[in-house]
Amino acid sequence: MRNAFAWPLGAVPTVGFLTIALVFPRAASHPPPNDPVTTAITHVNIVPMDRDTVLQDMTLIVRGGRIAALGRADDVAIPDGARMIDGAGRYLTPGLVDAHVHLDSTAMSMYLVHGITTVRNMVGAPSDLRLREHVNRGALVGPTVRTATPYFTTQPSELMWYADTPERARAGVRRFAHEGYDWIKVVRLDDDVLQAVVDEARKFGLSVGGHVDTEQSFGRFVESGIDSWEHLKSSPPRRFRDAGRAMRSSQRWPIGSGPPASP
Repeated sequence: MRNAFAWPLGAVPTVGFLTIALVFPRAASHPPPNDPVTTAITHVNIVPMDRDTVLQDMTLIVRGGRIAALGRADDVAIPDGARMIDGAGRYLTPGLVDAHVHLDSTAMSMYLVHGITTVRNMVGAPSDLRLREHVNRGALVGPTVRTATPYFTTQPSELMWYADTPERARAGVRRFAHEGYDWIKVVRLDDDVLQAVVDEARKFGLSVGGHVDTEQSFGRFVESGIDSWEHLKSSPPRRFRDAGRAMRSSQRWPIGSGPPASP
């Protein structure tokens, strides 16, 4: 037997993309370590995604909510009493992450059908916290949810936190950290307000992502310590030059995601 991976159940690979809800009904929840369920997926072809190959005729063991063993089918011992899934002729991949979604509570299972086991929600609300909790409890089949706060901005909107001063920004971070949001979303903030958001978020272990204002320096955005910017394709290429200089200088490399779209 060869131990290989230890993905949490929220990132459990899918078999043929079509059976994850059947294989793991609580696919996005995180069972306790003493969860007695052991599952063996046998004779499956695995696409590891860390290199251009397919591992053929493999067996994978999931125990206590984590992947415990992976190896050639002939080499992996099947634990007594394990739930058996015949993967012959099928393909298994790591669960995918959609890093830019706007949650729809009526479509949660469809993420799993397409192999997506984690989603990053771009604008949050109390209803998204409740949706995340329903998934975590196993009351709703769906992916692991990482939800943003309402976005911090000075632009009028229904899903927003009005952040026109550093003090107001810090108060919002404290509030939403207490309420349990996963990360902070910002849109069109002055430099001093953006910096206040980033600094306060660090105190609570929260990341910060958002949009660069049309007049804002990409370099300043990077230097603030922000973790991601969204809708990169909607930004003119010439504005990336000062971002590149800032990243090289600060050794910070924010991620980017999302198509050109409104918040």
